[in-house]
Amino acid sequence: MSFFDSDRFQKWCWIELIGFDNTVPDFGVSNFLKRAGFVPNGISLLLSWLGFVFQHNTLSEERKLSPAECSYSGHEYCPERRRQDWTNLQLQGLIRELHKHGVKVYLSFFNLCGYVDDDGVNIKDTFHREHPELLDKGTDISVNVLKRLSDKTYYEDLLQTKVVKVLCDYEFDGIQIADGISSGRLTIRNSIAQDDMLVQFLEYTGISIPKDEDPMDFILHKHYTKWIYFHTARFAQFYRKFYEKLTAAGKEAMFNNAWTCGPFDAMYRYGVDYRLLPELGATNCMAEDVSAGLAILSEGDNGYLMTDEERRRVHYQFLTKLMLTKAAMP
Repeated sequence: MSFFDSDRFQKWCWIELIGFDNTVPDFGVSNFLKRAGFVPNGISLLLSWLGFVFQHNTLSEERKLSPAECSYSGHEYCPERRRQDWTNLQLQGLIRELHKHGVKVYLSFFNLCGYVDDDGVNIKDTFHREHPELLDKGTDISVNVLKRLSDKTYYEDLLQTKVVKVLCDYEFDGIQIADGISSGRLTIRNSIAQDDMLVQFLEYTGISIPKDEDPMDFILHKHYTKWIYFHTARFAQFYRKFYEKLTAAGKEAMFNNAWTCGPFDAMYRYGVDYRLLPELGATNCMAEDVSAGLAILSEGDNGYLMTDEERRRVHYQFLTKLMLTKAAMP
């Protein structure tokens, strides 16, 4: 019996639709499993952007999916095939085929509301184009999921309700709460000047900013600790609501760690306190690493200018983050 026979370990794949084939009856599932050499416990389908959730209404009629759903941000090809045009009903068929093999299927997407099409044209989801107040500072496609709409209703309430409907309609088993949603895309230091987040902070703390003070300097140098704890409270509210809705619908979830961070970095840089999440309903965490960032390739491989000694030091940084994360969420 090997170490990985334990029930504590599972094999999952995070993959785009371009990894499957809608020109064959089983959507390429049998070929995928044959090439993989194993049947994964689950597959998380990366449908890339918020448009998939916000443009879904019903599966009573067939609808063509956007390029951003057929591949990550609509990229044109992978080593196996060119991007295919998928429909909503074909996607449902793929999920059902994977279920036949005992594979759970999760939905995943990022906090992106736009992409660039094959002609270089910027495409934006209609709802988010009509609500620019939701965007991150300095971007036109990245949404801050903690913001409120102009009528002061929380974006998270709308997003989460729509996600649950999508999960139920398509027969997904659950959701991988992925980058930009499990935590912000910007660090909380870089989001201080965001209008609604600043207003929410002042409402939450009762602090007033003097007229002669720059808001960013005032918070950064005098109230940054409160700024951190405000975000941990907001993300706690976000997760609590989400897990309640998912549990009520009989759906599962895993969440991504905050941009490969350990518990201190996640809290200080992104305002997510891992320690709170199990109490709010979390049962699974996707502990991501970024190969280029961890420099698994040394100076002898592919032009990476890093010595073996430097590579070992970065590797142990990540190992330490895993141990600290385990300590935060036993």
